[in-house]
Amino acid sequence: MPHSDENKWESMFTYAPLPYQSLDCDGNFLDFNSAFMNVLGYEKNDLIGRNFSELLHPDWVEHFKENFPRFKAVGEILGVEFEMIKKDGSSILVHFHGKIQHNELGEFERTHCIFQDVSSQRAAEIALRRSEERFAQINKVLLELGTDYKKNIHNLTALAGQMLGGTCALYNRLEGDLLCSVGQWKTPVDYDPCDFPEGHICYDVIYQQKDDVLVIEDLPRSIYAQTDPNVNKYNLQTYVGKCVFCSDDPVGSLCVVFQSPLAPSDNDKRFLSTIAAAISREEGRHQAEQAVQASNELISSILRSAPVGIGLVDRDRTIVEVNDRLCAMTGYTKEELLHQHASVFYPSNDEFERVGNIKYEQLHGEGYGNVEAIWQRKDTSLIHVRLTSTLLDPQDPSRGVTFSALNISGEKLAKEEQAKLQAQLAQSNKMESLGRLAGGIAHDFNNVLHVISGNLEMMALRSNSQQAVGLNRIQTIQKSIDRASQLVQQMLLFSRKAESYKQSVDLNEEVEQTLHILERSVPKMISIETFLPDGLPPISADPVQVEQVLLNLGSNAEAAMPAGGRFIVETSDIFLDHDFVRMHTEAKEGRYICLSVSDTGHGMDDKTLNHVFDPFFTTKEIGKGTGLGLASVYGIVRAHDGFIRCYSEPGKGTTFHIYWPVVSTQKDGAKQKGQMSHQDLESGEETILIVDDEKDILELTAEALEIQGYTVYMAENGEQALAMYSKYEESIDLVILDLNMPGMGGASCLRQLKKLQPSIKVILASGYSAHGQAQEIADRASAFIGKPYHLRELLKTIRRVIS
Repeated sequence: MPHSDENKWESMFTYAPLPYQSLDCDGNFLDFNSAFMNVLGYEKNDLIGRNFSELLHPDWVEHFKENFPRFKAVGEILGVEFEMIKKDGSSILVHFHGKIQHNELGEFERTHCIFQDVSSQRAAEIALRRSEERFAQINKVLLELGTDYKKNIHNLTALAGQMLGGTCALYNRLEGDLLCSVGQWKTPVDYDPCDFPEGHICYDVIYQQKDDVLVIEDLPRSIYAQTDPNVNKYNLQTYVGKCVFCSDDPVGSLCVVFQSPLAPSDNDKRFLSTIAAAISREEGRHQAEQAVQASNELISSILRSAPVGIGLVDRDRTIVEVNDRLCAMTGYTKEELLHQHASVFYPSNDEFERVGNIKYEQLHGEGYGNVEAIWQRKDTSLIHVRLTSTLLDPQDPSRGVTFSALNISGEKLAKEEQAKLQAQLAQSNKMESLGRLAGGIAHDFNNVLHVISGNLEMMALRSNSQQAVGLNRIQTIQKSIDRASQLVQQMLLFSRKAESYKQSVDLNEEVEQTLHILERSVPKMISIETFLPDGLPPISADPVQVEQVLLNLGSNAEAAMPAGGRFIVETSDIFLDHDFVRMHTEAKEGRYICLSVSDTGHGMDDKTLNHVFDPFFTTKEIGKGTGLGLASVYGIVRAHDGFIRCYSEPGKGTTFHIYWPVVSTQKDGAKQKGQMSHQDLESGEETILIVDDEKDILELTAEALEIQGYTVYMAENGEQALAMYSKYEESIDLVILDLNMPGMGGASCLRQLKKLQPSIKVILASGYSAHGQAQEIADRASAFIGKPYHLRELLKTIRRVIS
């Protein structure tokens, strides 16, 4: 090569922006430019004279030795890629071009080579290719999803584990009080798929409701090594999880766990989020599927249990569906009616056409209508029916008509009886107004007595040190007594006491005799259970009226449990002291036998519960009940100087507590006359949170506990209780929690409190029987106390739980 050309080449390579190198015939470095040094980190003195193979990754050394002679023979090499080692020991992928320089005789003189660092480019290409492969795999799984919810969840969970290369993968969701793994991939054979959620990582992911992917590295050194049993059991090192939502509500957590350290890439997180979104859609589909199934079951149930005949006819008036009641009404079987013309119901074509013309005008006018018709049963007997018809689809009358048929033959054949029923209804409505007046008077009377009782108690406890306070309370009592006198006069004008013949009665014996009567009348699917302890003292009562009380309560319980259930009767010996009376104005001090009657029926809402003892108040159909059953129970109990309490919630059954005074003895009299001061009661210095929606009882209980040395916080509902406990958790030693409250009930509040502090001490207060509906909830509390309770019993329970 001429000298000028050589200088030209050297100048070009020296200042080239790409790395340049020159090798001799043995592959030793002759020269390289600044770009070469910048990329690989070497100085000239580091490499001049050294062989090029020393800068190659070990996997490429032999390849160079084999191909360098070929390069010299061919004279050039283009687009070769291999790995080179930088001075710091790291490797890069290079894209290599080379050309041989010959002398004037055509002999090898040196190489001229340039290369480009393509590591980032190739890594991006590899990442893109891997991402495309992942998306292809995700699409394949999504396209293969069927209608089987569990199978789909398992496939998506497995996909997450495969995508991230984890040790195992789980989809955990909350099912009731448990955290259950409904999707699993490569889980150990001894893995427990269901556990209580507290402490588990997945539960925290669900509870926090965050949309980001949660990554926890070095699990053995995290708090979860102590709270999540799987961390140490399976030597887990890394957790990657994502909350799964359904209709904006958190329902589960998709996670992949590793037994080795891992820092997931952004792509890994995106893929996990994509799969979590697919599970979310599957949850939504499954939820909708369940809703449709429930709707279909509800429709079928309505058709089966509806008290009227129901049918569907198509545009040609052909019968396409009927329920059992319609079959019973007409005497035909379902198979005999389906695909028949609707005229099969009518005794003549004229009647069929008359009814048809009326319904046609109604349906094409308002879209629905009523008409009375004469039908002919299968046995040719005639019945009068009231037909109510509606277009199946108002936008498309051709889809057919639904109808209901009510047999009104009784109305037609007994007009006089109907007039009597109407008169009774009018009388019942009039008496209902009077009954509501009595209920209002009784309510005010109870409030007045509550104020009297509470103020008397506080005056007795503080009279020594707070005379001025005592004088004010006496003035308050005098005003309340005046109000009470007026209310009593109203009650005497309104009500009359029934004659009774009281004698010494063994209540347990009366219960057993009455239950023998009930057993013959109550359906077999209702079980009668008794808890009657021996040795109870007698009560002074009219046995006939005691029997009437039990029979009325039994009748109510039977009506509340049409599908069966439990009827529970309990008795217990109890002494109601001054502290109890100050919180329950209808009670008097003394010894009582408490008769508790519970059922597991449909229960009552607050509106019904507020009128349960009103005269003539009933939830039954006209003619099915007088509304005097529970009113008479109330009157009997009050006539015996007892009192009654009722506890109920929709779906949770009903409990009545009836307190019968025992036959007085000298011993009992002495006990009742004994004075009690706050020094006689158990005290403490702990901090107690009281939760009760009855404000008067809440305040009286709090004041009494403060007198006994306790620090007290008060909450009127579950939401307030949670907020207060979260704020003062470190100082609160005990919670007294009412079970029956509006809004967040006691059961939900107890669950949330235990999430905040699993070892929390809670005394559950409820009017339900401890053997009935309250049992399951009471088992989760530290102690159970039946309402109404008295202060001495409450204080003993507090000391027992705290100690």
